[in-house]
Amino acid sequence: MLTVITHTKNERPELLERCRKSVAEALPPGSQHLIIECPDRPTWVRRRMSDAMEHDLVAFVDDDDYISKDSLKLCLAAIEKTGLAAACTDDVDVNLDGKILRHGRGKKTYMDATVHPRVIHHLCVLRGKLIDPRVVEFNDRFGVGIDWLIRQSVIQQHGCVHVPIDGYFWTQHPGQHTIHSRNLYINSMRAMQHLIRETWPAKFFGELPIYA
Repeated sequence: MLTVITHTKNERPELLERCRKSVAEALPPGSQHLIIECPDRPTWVRRRMSDAMEHDLVAFVDDDDYISKDSLKLCLAAIEKTGLAAACTDDVDVNLDGKILRHGRGKKTYMDATVHPRVIHHLCVLRGKLIDPRVVEFNDRFGVGIDWLIRQSVIQQHGCVHVPIDGYFWTQHPGQHTIHSRNLYINSMRAMQHLIRETWPAKFFGELPIYA
């Protein structure tokens, strides 16, 4: 069963409702959407890992974002067809009004995914029980990276299929965590790249297979 998880501080109720509605429209039969309150960033990081590991198939949709209607069912179909442990879509940057700012399209390779977190980004459905629990320790070491680390701990060793649709709409706004963490990423990127490659040596190479 697929479980979609949204961790939230409940600070943006109107955006959370938009998120909830989009997930409700996309949920395949027998799946569930859990909205879990996290009062602070350390709690959010730890729940990110622990909540995901409780479920066979899991995806995150953040409280200020939304997804397309077909995204989840296509990711599940791609995992079933390929037997791989994850499936990802393309994402779209939008503003608070939903106006498209940027399309995140293009080929995805396993090596590139170790270079930058946006290569395999949102939406990503993966097998939660395959997540390496050390991701929390690694995130704490750098102060950022929990989602990137979670995905790479599964994908590099168990594989991922690319579903080439605009599946996730990533809202750009002044309050988003990415803006405040940018300098941490810049200062730690090379060390994080090295850690990913050393900790989870790639068992898959080249371009991700594409689910047509």
